[in-house]
Amino acid sequence: MSKRNYNFIDLFAGCGGLSEGFMQSGRFNALAHVEWEKPMVDTLRHRLMQKWNYTNKDANKKVILFDMGKSA
Repeated sequence: MSKRNYNFIDLFAGCGGLSEGFMQSGRFNALAHVEWEKPMVDTLRHRLMQKWNYTNKDANKKVILFDMGKSA
């Protein structure tokens, strides 16, 4: 039986600790990481490029700078 991969979206991602665990397992595909603080967004984007070989374009697309509290 083959392993099934699941998709996930990390809301309130911070600098990506939860995402990192999912990605290290090899069983999950990140669709998006959402964070409202710019320093954490920059850290997560950098980590995706350095460790997970994302391009700058892909890291910027996947890590979304957005404040859900202000959208209501």
